[in-house]
Amino acid sequence: MKESNSGDCLGETRELGTEEEPEPRSAKMTKSAAAKLQKKEAAERKKAERLASKMAAEAEKKRKKELDEANRKKSSRSSCAKEIIIKFGKDFAKSELGSVIKQQSEELGCDIKEVDRAEESENGIYYSITFDRKVTNRFDPEQDMYVPIPLEIKPENVVVIYMEGKKAVDIFLNTDKKKQHLETIDAAYREYQVLYIIEGLHAQLKKADLELDKKFADRVRQLVAGQATAVEATTNIISDRPSKIAWDSLIELEITKNCRLCHTKSREESAEMILGFAMDIGSRHYKARELLASETLDMIGTVRSGTSIQDTLSKSLEQIKYVTPVVSKSVASVYNNMFGLMESIDKRGTEALEGLRKESGTRSTKVVGSSLAKSICKILQSKDPDQYLQL
Repeated sequence: MKESNSGDCLGETRELGTEEEPEPRSAKMTKSAAAKLQKKEAAERKKAERLASKMAAEAEKKRKKELDEANRKKSSRSSCAKEIIIKFGKDFAKSELGSVIKQQSEELGCDIKEVDRAEESENGIYYSITFDRKVTNRFDPEQDMYVPIPLEIKPENVVVIYMEGKKAVDIFLNTDKKKQHLETIDAAYREYQVLYIIEGLHAQLKKADLELDKKFADRVRQLVAGQATAVEATTNIISDRPSKIAWDSLIELEITKNCRLCHTKSREESAEMILGFAMDIGSRHYKARELLASETLDMIGTVRSGTSIQDTLSKSLEQIKYVTPVVSKSVASVYNNMFGLMESIDKRGTEALEGLRKESGTRSTKVVGSSLAKSICKILQSKDPDQYLQL
């Protein structure tokens, strides 16, 4: 019995030896820390996802805003002027007219850029004003809308040549000076549309004519008084009046050089005209697009909207050749809208239209034959915008 008991005790001891030892406390703490870390990482991921979603929403909102801004109709010239940068030389910027332009352009929203133009500093006869455009959108013909693009600065092919009347008279009354001036302008702005603004030209030409008349009168008095011979009296007096010579030169300039001439009386008027050019240059880009759209619309025609969906379908079908109001109304009475008509054509082909009849009292008249049904289906299913019906 004792041996048996001892054996049982030994067996119990062995069984106890096979049980797992309790998990150390450090291991439990490690699992707890890992769980906390996973929870923290999950929270950070959710936070990052929310932030990414928020940033995506803001980016989409910004994109829509830029798209709306790009396609906003530029109804006024002054709003378009904000896209223009007016460029002129530093000497011109110090002049009275330059100061007026800088002040008024700031009110208008135009940017001013002063550049080095050595040839103007040397001669002081004329000043040139050029223009750059801040391009922030381009027209996408596929989407039929403007799409925003990164800012680009592009030069406009327009230059304004500003001259005072006195200096202009001095140049255009002298053949050599005129030739030299035109060669200089042609070399510098060959690819540009040249616009001349001559300030006070009429007054200077009038003054030159009066001086010529005075000289002629003095010579006549000398001749009458016997102080000079007839040859001496007419020496150094030009045959034509200064105004005629100058106007002939300016007309020649317009015709042969394709220049445009504008005359002003004061600094304020000259500044107003230059800023007017800036506004016109800013708006011509959009006006050209509107004109093209208008011409295209005039070319392809328009469809008058109906009083209802059914009436609109009827009027739309009337734009197809050989489809009379009777035919279109018969089709519209069966198919209430274009979607229903196209769905039936896709399923049944010409049978969707062939044999449609017009009810008139007790009589029923066939209005759509097989040939017309085939042509209508062809024009509605065609992907060619220039598709033409031939029956």
